[in-house]
Amino acid sequence: MSSFRRRVIIRTVFVCDLDGTLLDENTNLHVKHKINELISSYPIVINTLRSPAGMLKELNANYVKYPSIHFGGSLIYNTSLKKTLYYKSISKKSFLRFISFCDIHKVSHRIIYVFKDGISSTLTTYEKGKSLKLEKGLSTSVLSIPFEKIPFAYPVAIYTKDYVNILEDIKCYKQKGINLYVSSEVDKGSATLFLKKILDIDSLVAFGNSSDDFSMLDIANYSFYVGNNSSKYRCIEMFEIPQLIMKWVDNDESL
Repeated sequence: MSSFRRRVIIRTVFVCDLDGTLLDENTNLHVKHKINELISSYPIVINTLRSPAGMLKELNANYVKYPSIHFGGSLIYNTSLKKTLYYKSISKKSFLRFISFCDIHKVSHRIIYVFKDGISSTLTTYEKGKSLKLEKGLSTSVLSIPFEKIPFAYPVAIYTKDYVNILEDIKCYKQKGINLYVSSEVDKGSATLFLKKILDIDSLVAFGNSSDDFSMLDIANYSFYVGNNSSKYRCIEMFEIPQLIMKWVDNDESL
């Protein structure tokens, strides 16, 4: 973990949701492509429901300097080193119950696993007794491994297009026609606190736009809500975020 620490103490880090906060409803980068430059120039952590690969569809990997948080707090991933810093898997009992339901009702799904050396995901629907085709990390190399022979892989998230009504200990997020299922024990706020600890961060400034961002906004020292329907957080518009970050840094001599 020491390789992720700065030589000087990081006093303030900006934690930003992606869709609806830095990206507009058409998933276009706001203020054109200046968000990439913003992320490369300032201490910004992306906290998103997306996977690392999904995040990089809009962001340039070369600009992302800080570890990012994914799947609603299930995974902290360093994109530049392709290394997992933290993850919380779905319990084996919940996972098998969920997959069994999907198999019975023929619900197609995509499973995101954490391996010892990074993350992987299934490229095809899991079929009992057959091999999983895995995409290793963020690369395109594919491995085919029998399911029972990967004890070092743990599921952190499952995607489906059809809604599966299993909510006992699995949490569901709906985004752009996709249902994302993760452990009910995770949220964006707890993952942010963990990252704050390993990076020696003194202060957090958070930006979000929806209910899954509330846990992150609640634990931050300063919180901003993109939109006008919040009485708890200061409301701003999307275009104000770059201005606020640059102004904050310019007035903080410790950064």
